[in-house]
Amino acid sequence: KTMDQLREELTPIAAQRVVRSLALSRLAEIQQVQVAPEEVDAEIESIVKGSGEHADRMRQVLTAQSGRDSVARSLLTRKTLERLAAIARGEQPAAAPAEAPAAGGAT
Repeated sequence: KTMDQLREELTPIAAQRVVRSLALSRLAEIQQVQVAPEEVDAEIESIVKGSGEHADRMRQVLTAQSGRDSVARSLLTRKTLERLAAIARGEQPAAAPAEAPAAGGAT
């Protein structure tokens, strides 16, 4: 395939991922889903334990700020999807969104 064909094929997929990511971010904000530093630490330890002979290198990568940020984003996504599933099953009430400013400015 040519570069143009690949671009044409992958652009809609990338756009869907961006929209999904933005929607999940907004849902996490509305539902006040957060990830504590202790949760990131525990997730890093879990990943490192499953890394076998690469555990030391994995710990180095994941404890760097960019690695911690990546783990935190992954946890936030997981927790947000779990929250959404619990709401859909009727196990938890949805948090009401905060009042948003009216479009077009003040009245």
